[in-house]
Amino acid sequence: SGMQGKVAVSHAYALGDISADALAGAGERIAAAGVAIMTNAPGDHAFPPVAALRKAGATVFAGSDNIRDSWWPYGDGDMLNRANMIGYRSGFYEDWELEAAY
Repeated sequence: SGMQGKVAVSHAYALGDISADALAGAGERIAAAGVAIMTNAPGDHAFPPVAALRKAGATVFAGSDNIRDSWWPYGDGDMLNRANMIGYRSGFYEDWELEAAY
């Protein structure tokens, strides 16, 4: 419907709960559709596998939709801190991985 590049899915936590094969297929379809995925790497919950989705060609970015509210009392609006959390939870250690997180 002409919305490629104009749609982003917020959170998409279920992508962190599916098998690697299902994720690969979903990542390819997400990329082909031009849909972006926003993650915030919340606490101990599953979240979209950033590296696997990027490898499939999908756009993945960080976001934070709350600042110390009843859903997440640890939010502070600091996107560098959010990138740090995503890198930590994703197991990113090499420079190119950290660059993707930041």
